[in-house]
Amino acid sequence: MKNLNGINKSNQIIVEGAEGATYDGLEVVWDCAGTANYDEIHAELTAQYDKDFADKWTPVMPSAKFCLRKGVDSLSRKIYNVDCIKKGVWAISIRQVSTANTVGVEYNPQVRVHVEKVKCPTTGNMIEAEAPTFSDDNHDLVPVILAKFNEVRQVVPSENIRTRVKEFFKRECDSITKRRAGGVEYIHKTNCEKFGRYANIIGSLTDTDFTVSEVFHGPNSLAGLMKHVTRDVMSLVDKSEEDRDNGVGKRAMGNRATELGQAEKRLERWATTLGVAFEGLADALSSTRQECVMAMYAAGK
Repeated sequence: MKNLNGINKSNQIIVEGAEGATYDGLEVVWDCAGTANYDEIHAELTAQYDKDFADKWTPVMPSAKFCLRKGVDSLSRKIYNVDCIKKGVWAISIRQVSTANTVGVEYNPQVRVHVEKVKCPTTGNMIEAEAPTFSDDNHDLVPVILAKFNEVRQVVPSENIRTRVKEFFKRECDSITKRRAGGVEYIHKTNCEKFGRYANIIGSLTDTDFTVSEVFHGPNSLAGLMKHVTRDVMSLVDKSEEDRDNGVGKRAMGNRATELGQAEKRLERWATTLGVAFEGLADALSSTRQECVMAMYAAGK
Protein backbone atom coordinates (compact mmCIF):
# COMPACT_ATOMS: atom_id res chain seq x y z
CA MET A 1 0.00 0.00 0.00
CA LYS A 2 1.20 3.53 -0.74
CA ASN A 3 0.15 6.76 0.90
CA LEU A 4 -0.61 9.98 -0.96
CA ASN A 5 3.09 10.83 -1.06
CA GLY A 6 3.90 7.54 -2.80
CA ILE A 7 5.47 6.08 0.34
CA ASN A 8 5.08 2.35 0.86
CA LYS A 9 2.98 1.75 3.94
CA SER A 10 3.31 -1.69 5.45
CA ASN A 11 1.47 -0.89 8.67
CA GLN A 12 -1.50 1.24 7.70
CA ILE A 13 -3.96 1.48 10.61
CA ILE A 14 -7.71 1.20 10.41
CA VAL A 15 -9.40 1.09 13.81
CA GLU A 16 -13.17 1.14 14.03
CA GLY A 17 -15.22 2.29 17.00
CA ALA A 18 -14.86 0.53 20.33
CA GLU A 19 -18.49 -0.66 20.39
CA GLY A 20 -18.59 -4.44 20.44
CA ALA A 21 -14.83 -4.77 20.73
CA THR A 22 -13.72 -7.81 22.71
CA TYR A 23 -10.26 -6.47 23.53
CA ASP A 24 -9.60 -4.13 26.47
CA GLY A 25 -7.18 -1.83 24.71
CA LEU A 26 -4.51 -1.46 22.06
CA GLU A 27 -0.75 -1.40 22.25
CA VAL A 28 0.55 0.98 19.58
CA VAL A 29 4.13 0.85 18.35
CA TRP A 30 4.84 3.92 16.23
CA ASP A 31 7.63 5.91 14.68
CA CYS A 32 7.97 8.69 12.14
CA ALA A 33 10.69 9.94 9.83
CA GLY A 34 11.01 12.32 6.91
CA THR A 35 8.95 15.44 6.33
CA ALA A 36 5.37 16.31 5.41
CA ASN A 37 3.33 19.13 3.88
CA TYR A 38 1.54 21.34 6.39
CA ASP A 39 -1.29 22.42 4.07
CA GLU A 40 -2.14 18.85 3.06
CA ILE A 41 -2.42 17.67 6.68
CA HIS A 42 -4.38 20.74 7.77
CA ALA A 43 -6.82 20.43 4.86
CA GLU A 44 -7.48 16.74 5.54
CA LEU A 45 -7.98 17.26 9.28
CA THR A 46 -10.34 20.15 8.52
CA ALA A 47 -12.34 17.95 6.14
CA GLN A 48 -12.52 15.03 8.59
CA TYR A 49 -13.07 17.12 11.75
CA ASP A 50 -13.19 20.94 11.64
CA LYS A 51 -10.85 23.92 11.41
CA ASP A 52 -10.40 24.28 15.18
CA PHE A 53 -9.32 20.65 15.44
CA ALA A 54 -6.97 21.06 12.46
CA ASP A 55 -5.42 24.20 13.95
CA LYS A 56 -4.81 22.35 17.20
CA TRP A 57 -3.53 18.99 15.97
CA THR A 58 -1.74 19.66 12.68
CA PRO A 59 2.01 19.27 13.31
CA VAL A 60 3.36 22.79 13.68
CA MET A 61 5.28 24.55 10.95
CA PRO A 62 8.97 25.21 11.50
CA SER A 63 9.77 28.60 13.05
CA ALA A 64 10.03 31.71 10.89
CA LYS A 65 13.74 32.09 11.74
CA PHE A 66 14.40 28.49 10.69
CA CYS A 67 12.50 28.98 7.42
CA LEU A 68 14.31 32.21 6.62
CA ARG A 69 17.72 30.67 7.26
CA LYS A 70 16.90 27.64 5.12
CA GLY A 71 15.44 29.85 2.39
CA VAL A 72 18.50 32.11 2.31
CA ASP A 73 20.82 29.07 2.28
CA SER A 74 19.02 27.78 -0.82
CA LEU A 75 19.81 30.93 -2.85
CA SER A 76 22.39 30.24 -5.53
CA ARG A 77 25.67 31.97 -4.74
CA LYS A 78 26.35 32.21 -8.47
CA ILE A 79 23.35 34.51 -8.85
CA TYR A 80 23.08 36.20 -5.45
CA ASN A 81 25.55 37.75 -3.07
CA VAL A 82 24.59 36.83 0.52
CA ASP A 83 26.25 38.50 3.51
CA CYS A 84 25.41 37.46 7.07
CA ILE A 85 25.55 40.78 8.90
CA LYS A 86 24.98 39.12 12.28
CA LYS A 87 23.13 36.08 13.54
CA GLY A 88 19.70 36.02 11.91
CA VAL A 89 20.27 39.09 9.70
CA TRP A 90 21.26 38.87 6.04
CA ALA A 91 22.07 41.40 3.32
CA ILE A 92 21.27 40.04 -0.14
CA SER A 93 21.83 41.43 -3.62
CA ILE A 94 22.01 40.20 -7.20
CA ARG A 95 25.54 39.38 -8.29
CA GLN A 96 26.46 40.66 -11.76
CA VAL A 97 29.70 40.02 -13.65
CA SER A 98 30.99 43.03 -15.54
CA THR A 99 33.91 43.61 -17.93
CA ALA A 100 33.66 47.38 -17.60
CA ASN A 101 36.04 47.62 -14.66
CA THR A 102 39.02 45.88 -13.16
CA VAL A 103 37.14 44.41 -10.22
CA GLY A 104 35.08 42.12 -12.42
CA VAL A 105 32.04 41.82 -10.10
CA GLU A 106 29.36 44.41 -9.43
CA TYR A 107 26.53 44.26 -6.90
CA ASN A 108 23.06 45.70 -7.14
CA PRO A 109 21.59 47.47 -4.08
CA GLN A 110 21.26 45.13 -1.12
CA VAL A 111 18.15 44.33 0.87
CA ARG A 112 18.42 43.35 4.50
CA VAL A 113 16.12 40.71 5.93
CA HIS A 114 15.47 39.28 9.40
CA VAL A 115 12.67 38.03 11.64
CA GLU A 116 11.53 40.48 14.29
CA LYS A 117 10.00 39.83 17.71
CA VAL A 118 6.51 41.25 18.16
CA LYS A 119 4.10 41.48 21.08
CA CYS A 120 1.48 38.74 21.22
CA PRO A 121 -1.97 40.43 21.24
CA THR A 122 -3.35 37.70 23.52
CA THR A 123 -0.66 37.22 26.19
CA GLY A 124 1.41 40.37 25.77
CA ASN A 125 4.60 38.28 25.58
CA MET A 126 7.22 38.93 22.92
CA ILE A 127 7.02 36.26 20.23
CA GLU A 128 8.59 35.59 16.87
CA ALA A 129 6.87 37.25 13.90
CA GLU A 130 5.31 34.92 11.36
CA ALA A 131 7.02 36.54 8.36
CA PRO A 132 10.41 38.16 7.71
CA THR A 133 10.99 41.92 7.75
CA PHE A 134 12.79 43.67 4.88
CA SER A 135 14.70 46.94 4.88
CA ASP A 136 12.95 47.81 1.59
CA ASP A 137 9.61 46.14 0.86
CA ASN A 138 9.81 47.31 -2.78
CA HIS A 139 13.18 45.69 -3.49
CA ASP A 140 13.21 43.31 -6.48
CA LEU A 141 14.47 40.42 -4.32
CA VAL A 142 11.60 40.53 -1.80
CA PRO A 143 9.34 38.18 -3.86
CA VAL A 144 12.27 35.81 -4.44
CA ILE A 145 13.14 35.57 -0.76
CA LEU A 146 9.49 35.25 0.30
CA ALA A 147 8.98 32.43 -2.20
CA LYS A 148 11.94 30.53 -0.74
CA PHE A 149 10.69 31.26 2.79
CA ASN A 150 7.17 29.97 2.07
CA GLU A 151 8.52 26.91 0.29
CA VAL A 152 10.46 25.88 3.40
CA ARG A 153 7.55 26.81 5.72
CA GLN A 154 5.28 24.17 4.17
CA VAL A 155 7.70 21.36 5.00
CA VAL A 156 7.00 20.04 8.49
CA PRO A 157 10.05 18.25 9.98
CA SER A 158 9.66 14.79 11.51
CA GLU A 159 10.36 16.08 15.04
CA ASN A 160 7.33 18.38 14.83
CA ILE A 161 5.18 15.47 13.62
CA ARG A 162 6.45 13.26 16.45
CA THR A 163 5.81 15.94 19.09
CA ARG A 164 2.23 16.63 17.95
CA VAL A 165 1.29 12.94 17.61
CA LYS A 166 2.67 12.18 21.08
CA GLU A 167 0.69 15.11 22.50
CA PHE A 168 -2.47 13.82 20.77
CA PHE A 169 -1.94 10.40 22.35
CA LYS A 170 -1.76 11.95 25.82
CA ARG A 171 -4.40 14.66 25.68
CA GLU A 172 -7.04 13.12 23.40
CA CYS A 173 -6.55 9.37 23.96
CA ASP A 174 -5.30 9.28 27.58
CA SER A 175 -2.50 6.98 26.44
CA ILE A 176 -0.01 5.35 28.80
CA THR A 177 3.59 5.35 27.63
CA LYS A 178 4.96 1.82 27.95
CA ARG A 179 8.54 2.57 26.95
CA ARG A 180 10.58 5.30 28.59
CA ALA A 181 12.04 6.53 25.30
CA GLY A 182 8.54 6.63 23.74
CA GLY A 183 7.25 4.87 20.67
CA VAL A 184 5.04 2.36 22.53
CA GLU A 185 1.67 3.53 23.87
CA TYR A 186 -1.33 1.83 25.49
CA ILE A 187 -4.79 3.12 24.55
CA HIS A 188 -7.95 1.95 26.28
CA LYS A 189 -10.71 0.69 23.98
CA THR A 190 -12.91 3.69 24.80
CA ASN A 191 -10.41 5.91 22.96
CA CYS A 192 -9.60 3.60 20.03
CA GLU A 193 -11.91 5.40 17.62
CA LYS A 194 -10.23 8.76 18.33
CA PHE A 195 -6.84 7.20 17.77
CA GLY A 196 -7.89 5.38 14.60
CA ARG A 197 -9.29 8.42 12.78
CA TYR A 198 -6.29 10.60 13.55
CA ALA A 199 -3.71 7.88 12.92
CA ASN A 200 -5.16 7.08 9.49
CA ILE A 201 -4.81 10.71 8.40
CA ILE A 202 -1.30 11.19 9.80
CA GLY A 203 -0.23 7.77 8.49
CA SER A 204 -1.46 8.52 4.97
CA LEU A 205 0.10 11.99 4.68
CA THR A 206 3.40 11.46 6.52
CA ASP A 207 6.01 8.74 6.74
CA THR A 208 4.63 7.63 10.12
CA ASP A 209 3.96 3.96 10.85
CA PHE A 210 1.53 2.71 13.49
CA THR A 211 1.47 -0.98 14.37
CA VAL A 212 -1.26 -2.09 16.78
CA SER A 213 -1.93 -5.23 18.77
CA GLU A 214 -4.89 -6.06 20.98
CA VAL A 215 -4.43 -6.05 24.74
CA PHE A 216 -6.52 -8.08 27.18
CA HIS A 217 -6.47 -7.06 30.83
CA GLY A 218 -5.18 -9.50 33.40
CA PRO A 219 -3.38 -9.13 36.73
CA ASN A 220 0.05 -8.86 35.12
CA SER A 221 -0.98 -6.43 32.37
CA LEU A 222 -2.78 -4.14 34.83
CA ALA A 223 0.20 -4.22 37.19
CA GLY A 224 2.43 -3.26 34.27
CA LEU A 225 0.18 -0.34 33.27
CA MET A 226 0.07 0.92 36.86
CA LYS A 227 3.87 0.77 36.97
CA HIS A 228 4.16 2.89 33.81
CA VAL A 229 1.63 5.41 35.12
CA THR A 230 3.48 5.71 38.43
CA ARG A 231 6.79 6.21 36.64
CA ASP A 232 5.46 9.02 34.41
CA VAL A 233 3.60 10.78 37.23
CA MET A 234 6.56 10.73 39.60
CA SER A 235 8.87 11.89 36.81
CA LEU A 236 6.63 14.93 36.27
CA VAL A 237 6.47 15.58 40.02
CA ASP A 238 10.27 15.36 40.35
CA LYS A 239 10.86 17.74 37.41
CA SER A 240 8.36 20.22 38.81
CA GLU A 241 9.97 20.17 42.25
CA GLU A 242 13.40 20.59 40.69
CA ASP A 243 12.19 23.64 38.74
CA ARG A 244 10.67 25.10 41.90
CA ASP A 245 13.89 24.57 43.89
CA ASN A 246 15.93 26.14 41.07
CA GLY A 247 13.73 29.24 41.14
CA VAL A 248 12.68 29.21 37.50
CA GLY A 249 10.49 32.03 36.21
CA LYS A 250 6.79 32.67 36.59
CA ARG A 251 5.91 31.44 33.12
CA ALA A 252 7.78 28.13 33.53
CA MET A 253 6.13 27.45 36.89
CA GLY A 254 2.73 28.24 35.40
CA ASN A 255 3.35 25.72 32.63
CA ARG A 256 4.36 23.10 35.20
CA ALA A 257 1.20 23.76 37.20
CA THR A 258 -0.88 23.30 34.03
CA GLU A 259 0.87 20.02 33.21
CA LEU A 260 0.29 18.74 36.73
CA GLY A 261 -3.38 19.67 36.55
CA GLN A 262 -3.77 17.81 33.24
CA ALA A 263 -1.99 14.80 34.76
CA GLU A 264 -4.42 14.85 37.71
CA LYS A 265 -7.41 14.63 35.37
CA ARG A 266 -5.77 11.84 33.33
CA LEU A 267 -5.07 9.93 36.54
CA GLU A 268 -8.75 10.13 37.50
CA ARG A 269 -9.80 8.81 34.09
CA TRP A 270 -7.20 6.01 34.20
CA ALA A 271 -8.46 4.93 37.64
CA THR A 272 -12.02 4.78 36.26
CA THR A 273 -11.29 3.00 32.97
CA LEU A 274 -8.82 0.51 34.46
CA GLY A 275 -10.79 -0.03 37.66
CA VAL A 276 -7.73 0.44 39.86
CA ALA A 277 -6.64 2.84 42.59
CA PHE A 278 -3.45 4.88 42.31
CA GLU A 279 -2.77 5.37 45.98
CA GLY A 280 -0.65 8.39 46.83
CA LEU A 281 -0.18 9.57 43.21
CA ALA A 282 -3.17 11.92 43.19
CA ASP A 283 -2.01 13.52 46.45
CA ALA A 284 1.53 13.93 45.10
CA LEU A 285 0.22 15.65 41.95
CA SER A 286 -2.15 17.91 43.85
CA SER A 287 0.36 19.06 46.47
CA THR A 288 3.09 19.65 43.86
CA ARG A 289 0.68 21.62 41.66
CA GLN A 290 -0.23 23.86 44.61
CA GLU A 291 3.45 24.43 45.34
CA CYS A 292 4.07 25.36 41.70
CA VAL A 293 1.18 27.83 41.75
CA MET A 294 2.56 29.43 44.92
CA ALA A 295 6.05 29.60 43.35
CA MET A 296 4.53 31.13 40.21
CA TYR A 297 2.96 33.99 42.17
CA ALA A 298 6.10 34.42 44.28
CA ALA A 299 8.18 34.81 41.09
CA GLY A 300 6.23 37.96 40.13
CA LYS A 301 6.66 39.22 36.59
